[in-house]
Amino acid sequence: MAKFFECEYKPDGELTLRFRRPQVLSGDVRSHILESQKEMLLALRDVLDSLIQSVGRHMEEPQPGRTEIKVE
Repeated sequence: MAKFFECEYKPDGELTLRFRRPQVLSGDVRSHILESQKEMLLALRDVLDSLIQSVGRHMEEPQPGRTEIKVE
């Protein structure tokens, strides 16, 4: 049976996803496979949303700069 998507995990934490177009299958099997692909894409969307929020928080942090100190 052909794989419809593959997940590759690398030691450095990188995750690679590869998707293939499903071949003609019976209705129930095709429906189940398409639903599983949908769930994988929803999980990917959650990962991307989390990364976008992380970048947004990083941009909002004050950047180090000069500080004025009063000397008496």
